[in-house]
Amino acid sequence: MNITKIDRYFPDDCNDVINASGPILYCLENSHHIRVGLMNYGAAVVFVEAPDRTGNIKNIALSLERFEGYSQGGTFAGETLGPVAGRIRDGILPIAGQEYHLPQNEGGNTLHSGPENLSRTFWNVTRTFCEDSAAGVVFEQRRQDGEGGFPGDRTFSVCYTLTEENTLQIRYQAFTSKTTWINLSSHLYWNLSGDFTAAGDFQLLRIHADQVLFNNGMHLPVSCESVADTPFDFRRPCSVASAVNRNALHEQLLNARGYNNAFLLSGGSGSAAELTDPVSGRSLSVETDYPSLVFYSGGYLGDTGYTPDRQKIANGSAYALEAQFLPDAPHLQGDDAPFLKPGETYRKFISFRFGTQVH
Repeated sequence: MNITKIDRYFPDDCNDVINASGPILYCLENSHHIRVGLMNYGAAVVFVEAPDRTGNIKNIALSLERFEGYSQGGTFAGETLGPVAGRIRDGILPIAGQEYHLPQNEGGNTLHSGPENLSRTFWNVTRTFCEDSAAGVVFEQRRQDGEGGFPGDRTFSVCYTLTEENTLQIRYQAFTSKTTWINLSSHLYWNLSGDFTAAGDFQLLRIHADQVLFNNGMHLPVSCESVADTPFDFRRPCSVASAVNRNALHEQLLNARGYNNAFLLSGGSGSAAELTDPVSGRSLSVETDYPSLVFYSGGYLGDTGYTPDRQKIANGSAYALEAQFLPDAPHLQGDDAPFLKPGETYRKFISFRFGTQVH
């Protein structure tokens, strides 16, 4: 295992927007040529390089050419979503009979915690470690009571670990002084071919879910439906293109230019999803202790710009598999939502295991 600090990553002409305190980047690498780039801004993953079945190494995580893409863009590529991933209806957060009003940054709703979200901040690097079997970085951030509209003095930490078993582990931890709503997730996007210039719908996807949440026109969940006989049935591996072709005019697909729905996980033992590229042989398996997985097929990525190797990023060229609590859970589940209370510790994990398949 190896960990190195990256002294220069973004072009020189980005310096005018880079805070004097960062960004700080680290590269984790194991003996199987898996390399993971981490940045303190947004506690983000900025690249994941992995070999195919012939040993050819490419970046398979959506990476942005310029720092402004992370600090000002709308893709949240690789960044930590928080304090709350997803949308909150009308910007109103109900907790135990009290309403907290949040900044509305997507129509009348709050998306990814509004403008004061954790993706748009420099996190503190509190620890790095490198052992025989794993290397990693721990990021920490704090928020005061009322900051961003959320209750509680809160402390957040994200621990990234790359192992010799070709697994990238993300472990979240949080504390609060008041009952609050926390729903941390990662907005990593994947295309296992490494080609972000065209739709990635040739990739084979499996999601361990029998049910999916359908959304209204504002992408807020309104009903829970069976995946059977719908384009949302990924219980067996199939290409995203073939799934869409079951009903390309399905109102949910038209609503989001593809997929942007939460699947209720039923895999057991933490299994959530698998993604495979038949051509390169690269594979990715997702495990988590969260109850749902939001599959966003990147229908709005076309205005993102370029990757560091000057690929023009296309709509549908990368897939986000965002493990999290149910979106808008305080409205969807009411008092049954898993609010974090004083004296409790928020602990959740997401892991991505990389592999290759032979012909």
